[in-house]
Amino acid sequence: MKRKKLHVFGITLLAVLALVMVSAWTVKTSLAYFTTYETAKGSHELALSTQTTLHEEIKGMEKHVSVENTGGIDCYVRVKIFAGSTVKLSCAGDGWSQKEDGYWYYKDIVAPGASAGTLVVSITGPEDEDVETFNVVVIQECTPVLYDEDGNAYPDWTLSLDVAGKEAS
Repeated sequence: MKRKKLHVFGITLLAVLALVMVSAWTVKTSLAYFTTYETAKGSHELALSTQTTLHEEIKGMEKHVSVENTGGIDCYVRVKIFAGSTVKLSCAGDGWSQKEDGYWYYKDIVAPGASAGTLVVSITGPEDEDVETFNVVVIQECTPVLYDEDGNAYPDWTLSLDVAGKEAS
C-alpha cells in the first residue's frame, strides 16, 4: 500500500515539476514580449506644408498656366488672373472652373510632384489704342487637403499659416 502511494506521489510530483518547467519556459518568452524595446537612430524629414510653383508659357496671344505641387502633402489650387482694363481675357481648361469670387479653381487634388491641368488664358489686346505691351498677372494659391469626419476631402481657403508653419491668428 505504501508502495502504491509512493508511486502515485512520484507521478504527481513529476507532473507538477513538468508543469512548472513548461510554465517557466513560456513565462520567460511572454515577459520578453512585454519588456523588449528597440531604439532607433537617424532622422527622416517630414514635409507637412503646402508649396506650389506657378508655370506660365506664352504662345502667341495665349498664356498657358499650370500649378505644380512642390510641397510634401496633397493640396488644392486656385488662380486669379488680372490684366489692364483695355485687355480682355477668356479662360478655359479641363478641370478648371471660375467661381463668383473671381478665382479659377482646379477641381482635383494635386499630389506632391504633380501639376494641375493647364488653364489657357486667351488674351484680346486693345483695339482702340496703340499699346504694344501689357501685363497679364497670375496669382496662385494653395491650401492643404482636409478631411471631414466621414473621410470626404475638402479645401479651407480661409486657413492661413505664417512662415514658421504655425497657424496665424
